[in-house]
Amino acid sequence: MAQTYRQTGRKRMALVYFRWWLLAETNVGQSYFQAGLTAYLELLLECEQVEFASQLLTAFGDLQLDADNSYLAGVIYSQVHDFDKAVAHYRQALALGNAKQADRFGQLGQLMLANALELSGKPNEAVVHYFAAGLNGLSDLKRLRDRQLVADYYLALDLGQSHLKLGLFDEEGNLVASRIEAV
Repeated sequence: MAQTYRQTGRKRMALVYFRWWLLAETNVGQSYFQAGLTAYLELLLECEQVEFASQLLTAFGDLQLDADNSYLAGVIYSQVHDFDKAVAHYRQALALGNAKQADRFGQLGQLMLANALELSGKPNEAVVHYFAAGLNGLSDLKRLRDRQLVADYYLALDLGQSHLKLGLFDEEGNLVASRIEAV
């Protein structure tokens, strides 16, 4: 019932049924429980009930190991300002790379990880992931530099017939990050 209400846009009723389901459910180790909990957490985020979503993550432990769930946990922990946990979950999502939504382990995942790193006081680590986020991260790189949170970085380009190679270098000429784009 909860999923049906959610799919038809009746979020309040979906929240009620998810809560009843969670109170009555006894088979927390089953895969359907993980799927239901994931759907409930996503709905809680949509309804801006982030604190309760965080409490559920704490109560039930981490979700099963896949990139979508790791990304979701990263979003929840970011929103409750637990950036160390957010960083760990975003890193896990990127490492797994098996998300149903490809952007979660691609540029969006890199951008979210960079943001969590920056907010946890690690701007130099964030630089690498803002760079990996492509065009989406360039304004954030500039913002870090303008606020003097990081040193100057230099971009080197190698335009070939089929690929564009990009390298990000620090002031000493050390390669900090690189990537290849098809042209």
